[in-house]
Amino acid sequence: MKNIGTINAYITSFSLNFLIFLQPINRLVDQYELVPYVSLFFRIILLLGQLGIVYSFLISLKKLKKDVLVLFFMLLLSVIFTYLFFQQNMKYFTEFDFTYYFLYSFLGYSIIRQCNVEKKLFNFFLYFFSISTSIFLVYVKRMNVEDVLPYMEFGFALIIPILILIYLFLIEKKKWLLPFIIISVMMLFVYSNRGVILCIASFVFLYLIRKLFITEVTIKKTLISLFTFSLVFSFIINYKNIFQKIILSLDSNGIESRTLKLLIDGNFSDDSGRSYIQYFFLEKLKENPFGYGIYGDRYIYEKSNGIATYPHNLFLELLIDFGIVVGGILIILLVYTIFKKFIINTELSFNYYLLLSVFFSSSIVQLMLSSSYLASIPLWLFLGLLLTKETDFYAEKKLVERKN
Repeated sequence: MKNIGTINAYITSFSLNFLIFLQPINRLVDQYELVPYVSLFFRIILLLGQLGIVYSFLISLKKLKKDVLVLFFMLLLSVIFTYLFFQQNMKYFTEFDFTYYFLYSFLGYSIIRQCNVEKKLFNFFLYFFSISTSIFLVYVKRMNVEDVLPYMEFGFALIIPILILIYLFLIEKKKWLLPFIIISVMMLFVYSNRGVILCIASFVFLYLIRKLFITEVTIKKTLISLFTFSLVFSFIINYKNIFQKIILSLDSNGIESRTLKLLIDGNFSDDSGRSYIQYFFLEKLKENPFGYGIYGDRYIYEKSNGIATYPHNLFLELLIDFGIVVGGILIILLVYTIFKKFIINTELSFNYYLLLSVFFSSSIVQLMLSSSYLASIPLWLFLGLLLTKETDFYAEKKLVERKN
């Protein structure tokens, strides 16, 4: 019979995977009328995942770390401060599901920092969730129900499954994963948005940086690099012709791709109104450099423009919410920690570096283009992993150390 420690590691492995794939799971749970059996299956996963998170958090309290307590009280003080001095912001806590995101984000961060997972089982669940969610998301989207699963929601729901599939392919060299990766990436190009494509490009870039410049250089790696760069260079030269043929083929089948057409027209870098939004918030920051409190960006934008939105830029959002001084300190700490513990940290194993790259690309990169840190569970999973040593994250590494 397995000991309690091993059982706990198994439950934690499942619970963390549930949190990692929570966004695509929720999207599939919502599709009961289209795919009732699939929706029912993921409703069961949702229930089991919630129970697993509560259990994992409770066992994590046995070895409570200071940074978890500090994070909790900092967030609590921020909410209290907003309540006391920015009463007008409080309605957005309900409108934007603050409690939901706060609980899942804090619990995920806490579990990563204070528990450990069983690596083989953790990877097994990565396979299970990434393959199942990507297959069913693609299936639902191919039903052409735009009002049920719009391109923005589809893209950001599929980004985690795709990045995890690529991660698993790179670390375990399973060639049978390639069809899932290729089909999912093609669906993103056809049905999704530019931000998601840039998230994937960021992950590939981080992989190449590590593989080509930090690990040992060999003749084989050099030849592969030259071949890869040749393919990329050829693609850059001929991409318009390639995409035009793809678009013609899609149009003939009644499929429209916004992303590909933007690439052809040379409008891929157009900001879709983000420049106006960000200019507005910069002007408001000049008027009040001390900040507007949590969700203050929604309040001041709705007051002037009739809709509640955010700056579509992580750094600007932090400055608007917390002011130039506090927000600036948070930005400096974030950038410093990312560079020290991730970008230039040569002590990270290749596997753990790639796992961090998945969450960096799906959180930090995404938040620099869209979404809000107040609604980004992957951001807190990334921070948890960033501050956790690999030997503290994987249970079997601890067992090996104890034996030695």
